Amino acid sequence: MPENGTVKKQDKLSIDVQFAPLEESRLAPKNTKFQVQITSGPTYQFQIGGSARKPLVELGFYSYDFGPCFVLK
Repeated sequence: MPENGTVKKQDKLSIDVQFAPLEESRLAPKNTKFQVQITSGPTYQFQIGGSARKPLVELGFYSYDFGPCFVLK
């Protein structure tokens, strides 16, 4: 995804932010920022944070179909 771009009037843009570390880590909000600037309008600044830890479950296979299941956001 580009760091800069333009969205025309009446168009929409979705931004997905993913945090997928390979080991335990923290994403400190004060160090992780991005902004959206509206031409001739306001600038919105966002701070995001997160943390990761080793899962308590280890799977012995690379793929498996669990079927439909509830996922808590």
